[in-house]
Amino acid sequence: MKLDYYDLISPAPFAIQGVGSIRPLKLRDVSKVTGRVYSTYLALLNISPEKYCTEVNESLKPWYDHLNEEQLSCLTMYDIAASSTALQQSFSAIFDFFFEERVLYDTSKDAFVVFRPVKDEEGRDSIHITGTIHKGNYLEVCDIILQFGHIDTKDTVDPARVKNKKGLARYQEMQKRKKKNRIRPKANADLELANIISAVCAMHSSINYTNVWDMTVYQLWDTFARLRNNEIYASGRTSVSVWGDKENKFDYNLWFKNITTTN
Repeated sequence: MKLDYYDLISPAPFAIQGVGSIRPLKLRDVSKVTGRVYSTYLALLNISPEKYCTEVNESLKPWYDHLNEEQLSCLTMYDIAASSTALQQSFSAIFDFFFEERVLYDTSKDAFVVFRPVKDEEGRDSIHITGTIHKGNYLEVCDIILQFGHIDTKDTVDPARVKNKKGLARYQEMQKRKKKNRIRPKANADLELANIISAVCAMHSSINYTNVWDMTVYQLWDTFARLRNNEIYASGRTSVSVWGDKENKFDYNLWFKNITTTN
């Protein structure tokens, strides 16, 4: 589900039907758990079952290696997240951090239950369930959370939604090809959250270390992208003012181009 630009830059919670409301995290919220923990949360929501079992939790590697192709094609991270009490608690904590509501795993429902603490008519503590995170919507929920974190999830595929044998065969072949051609991405220190905060505070005329913490994570990345775009525009405008633009190539509208389609 591709979110609208307006939804991404808005500070208002984003409601997911049948689940609950994602809160656009402010940098102040991130600082309470530390940037390292926040990055770990996002990584776990964006990880594949293969990578989790072979690199993060290698105790699961023998089990993973014994799965046949059909089992692998239907395996999602939800299956792993719900496979043990420890993982249920870990992923409950992750979802709890990103949702307006509280989140706990319910074994009887085989789902992460999203709820609000309320008082009943007699004033006793109770809960109001707003929805659940289950195998059928797990990837969509993760995808929405990751979009608010400015993380591209365009390659995400839910194998559980591959309905026929031909589609399943294509999915399996695609996974084999990706595994064969995989290049391990290098970490880019320039794009770490702390460095982006520092860069925006240094470059922006009014954002500083006092007020930056009230920006949402997505607003920070959006501002960073605008600053980069404006630097390119300023450089081009200076060049045109000095050397002219005989071929009429300079785009005077560059400063307000939609950066969601150009970056």
